Amino acid sequence: MRKLRVDVDAGRLSLDDRRPPSEKVIRNLASTLRIFAGVCIASGNAIELTAETVPLWLQARLERGNKHRTIASRLKDLILFATWCDEEEETLEFLHTQKRRYRRSGNKEAKAKDIKMRRLNFDLADVWLKAEELRAEAQLTSRGSAKRARLTRAAACVALSVVCPLRIGDLHRIAFGEHLQRRAGHWSLSIETAKTGLAYDRPVLWPELTPFLDDLLLLDMPHDNIWDSFVQKDGLPIFSRDGASGVAVDWPTRCWERHFGIGEHIVRSLWHTMMYESDDEDQWIALALCGQGHRRTAQDYTLEGRTRRAGRRGRAKISEARRAALVEHIA
Repeated sequence: MRKLRVDVDAGRLSLDDRRPPSEKVIRNLASTLRIFAGVCIASGNAIELTAETVPLWLQARLERGNKHRTIASRLKDLILFATWCDEEEETLEFLHTQKRRYRRSGNKEAKAKDIKMRRLNFDLADVWLKAEELRAEAQLTSRGSAKRARLTRAAACVALSVVCPLRIGDLHRIAFGEHLQRRAGHWSLSIETAKTGLAYDRPVLWPELTPFLDDLLLLDMPHDNIWDSFVQKDGLPIFSRDGASGVAVDWPTRCWERHFGIGEHIVRSLWHTMMYESDDEDQWIALALCGQGHRRTAQDYTLEGRTRRAGRRGRAKISEARRAALVEHIA
């Protein structure tokens, strides 16, 4: 699977007509399979997907404290692997049955992100103001200093994650020229998301983001010419610390944790929260900005938004009816 992924990414021809998942999905799958193999070995069973070994693995996951929603996700990994290996239909059906079971029970559990969201005391506007504060602080520090570079990168990371709320697997690898283009009056972004393999295309990024990206472009450059800097940095990761290599995949999350106490991924939830708390059918805006390509997830977000709006309208109607009844009683 990994070899075919490499061949596909390199544009090489292959006799295998299967479409391999993304590198990130393969990494998650490998982790799930390692744990599954460990359970099989510990129980004295052959490392095979069977009606005997899968329940043992499920029990081990429950004993480790995994939530049902997490187990359903790991079962999805096993289904992907079993399908890839042309396992028997009985095995696939058994895995699908277990996945449906754990997904149903998992839907009744409180999501970790929802618990975190209830603890937050900031919204998207506060996030943007923080980005502007970081940029202003960077402008006051000495040119060429490590502090200025750190603040400039942090300001751009926070601002970019608001305008383009991508997953960290995409945000950290954006490169000048390759994904991010400087136009005459604006920036544009076009990238294939690592998780879904779908195109995320923003021909015109919001003008409010331009100074943040321009600061990155001019960072550590001996001159202030935008176009000369763009030519010299063409192909380089935008958050590079040494002018050549990129940052670690979890760097955007560490940046967010430093300034907000929570990882970068929460900005996607902030967008969805703001849109589905609106009285308008604006959920599609958050879905588009977040590059949400999974139909089931998109439907879940949309349904949640409609449910909340229906609840607010219901409470408003009850309040209105109570007021009308009170007036009538007084009269």
